[in-house]
Amino acid sequence: MLCSGHRSYCRRAVGQVQIATEELDVRSYLEQWLGHMRGRVRPSTHRGYRGLLHQYAIPAIGSMKLSDLHPLQLQHLYDDLLSTPERGRSRTGLSTGTVLNLHRVLVQSLGWAVRWGLIGTNPASAAQPPRPRRPEFVAVDQPLAEQILALVSGTRLELPVAIAIATGLRRGEILALRWRDMDEDSLRRPRQAER
Repeated sequence: MLCSGHRSYCRRAVGQVQIATEELDVRSYLEQWLGHMRGRVRPSTHRGYRGLLHQYAIPAIGSMKLSDLHPLQLQHLYDDLLSTPERGRSRTGLSTGTVLNLHRVLVQSLGWAVRWGLIGTNPASAAQPPRPRRPEFVAVDQPLAEQILALVSGTRLELPVAIAIATGLRRGEILALRWRDMDEDSLRRPRQAER
């Protein structure tokens, strides 16, 4: 139930629940949405949603009333997260990928608020997330490859590291390799293993 545990936001009337949306703050709504999503997504996805919301969104906009949330406030949140260094991090803010993921979670969560009739429009849909920046590709040259292979020689990492250097496969792809993926002349790229 959307308002379980938040009786200050709910009134019971003849077997139905009415929600006092003018009093509902963003923090309470997002907590309720997370509870609703728990059984609808994988546990790892739910942990990701929870982490993004608790670490970045709720501290910044959690005390605001849900009905007062505006796209420009979300835009300022994204800009602040991109430019403000986190404790223990470099001099720059969050990566564009992290802010984009937060935006996607907010679009989804506030979309449910529209669906449930708590707000008229989704403010996150009108905010513009940053474009993700792809890291510059760095190729491993022969001297570095030899140095890496020398470091892992004789360990359980020797074969996976050698495969990674020789093929460019990612960790999940290497872990998903099966004998049927290989033949005399080539290696077929497997599906990535899930964590």
